[in-house]
Amino acid sequence: MKLWREGLTAKLAMGAVFLVVPIALLELIIRVGGFFTDARDATRIHASQVPVSDAPTTRFLQHPFLGYTGNPRHPKGLIDPLQLRQTFGGLPSDFYLRNQFLNAHGYPSEHEDYFFEDDGFEVGVFGGSVAEQLATVGGGALIRALEEGDPELHGRVRILNLAIGGYKQPQQLIGLTLMGLQGVSFDAVINLDGFNEVALSGADADEGYNPIFPSRDHYSWLLAQLGMAESSSHLIEAAAEIISERRRADEWRRFANDSLLNGSELARTLTGVMALSADRRAVELEVRMQNEAMSPDSVVVTGHPCLDEEGGCWELIANLWEDSSRQMAGLSERMGARYVHVLQPNQYVEGSKLLTSREREIAFDAQHSWRAKVRDGYPVLQARIPAMQADGINVQDLTDLFGDTPGDIYVDQCCHYNREGSEMLARAIAEQILVSPRSLVPAQVD
Repeated sequence: MKLWREGLTAKLAMGAVFLVVPIALLELIIRVGGFFTDARDATRIHASQVPVSDAPTTRFLQHPFLGYTGNPRHPKGLIDPLQLRQTFGGLPSDFYLRNQFLNAHGYPSEHEDYFFEDDGFEVGVFGGSVAEQLATVGGGALIRALEEGDPELHGRVRILNLAIGGYKQPQQLIGLTLMGLQGVSFDAVINLDGFNEVALSGADADEGYNPIFPSRDHYSWLLAQLGMAESSSHLIEAAAEIISERRRADEWRRFANDSLLNGSELARTLTGVMALSADRRAVELEVRMQNEAMSPDSVVVTGHPCLDEEGGCWELIANLWEDSSRQMAGLSERMGARYVHVLQPNQYVEGSKLLTSREREIAFDAQHSWRAKVRDGYPVLQARIPAMQADGINVQDLTDLFGDTPGDIYVDQCCHYNREGSEMLARAIAEQILVSPRSLVPAQVD
């Protein structure tokens, strides 16, 4: 019996050696070789950022007046930096490759909190994602240009971003109104827009959706992810499965951080793979919900005669764009702020830039519906500018800003620029702020 026990002990010891050695070797290879970083980082990134599975992780949260604003719980860690680098043509902004904060009003910002100072020169930026990039990616260039142009501003310029992807008039107007009602005032107000007004509003109008409302794509996506779209058994089941997948992902992350194995990179790799798998499944289900919620019946609809004819709402869209800008100018004057309205550059504006071969590859689609919307819609907006300028409103058509730029600027088939483009635009807008008097509009807002 003793010999049998000794033999069994030896076999168990030998088995343990054969089990432990490969595990230790894998642990060493992962640590030294730096393998599976995405899976390992997934257990670290989300453990503190996503403590509650049931809260929405969509990019947006519903806002009672603006339609939506940013969601602090959006899992930015799931963004693939390599994919972003490819999207941005090898010239991405650092801002999109790191976790950004959302300021106190729910907009992407370089700073988590925002405080106004009595001696500061406060610049409010309004618009969609291009304006968001102006405030964040181009924010440093904007500050430097203002300080160089007016030494008295040195160390005083602060930028408050109130722009986010998909915003279009009258969301900018409503945003400025809300700031004023909360006692926030600016020294300069930048309204950078145009593309969303023609591309998103134009597409919505063609589908019978009044362009006075937020972008249907963005808002329907939000409603679907929050489970607020017209309910069906598929949506209810998908919502339940999304919650289940998010809980499963969080359980794997908590296990990686709270268990006795939290010091093992091999254990983090395995648990990270499971967490990422659950994350991806949740995203797939959210996309399915969004697709099911894209019918016009999922959001409020207000009729207008132009909605009965495809391409028949350009005058309505231009009216919204112009009237909103005029009211923003009036509100800015009441604050004592300098108002600058810029029609943003876009690659689909004919003759505005000689595109490079790289830009034609990644940032231009001759058949894209956005090209047609820009072709038809931009001239209607441009035709409104002279009358606005004649009334003292500083509105500038900067569609030809990149006309003499030989290198890459555009980074996707929508409208976005690389860092150089955002900084060029920032410097051009700073010039307009510096030459603008404080009081621009003699008339008060009705």
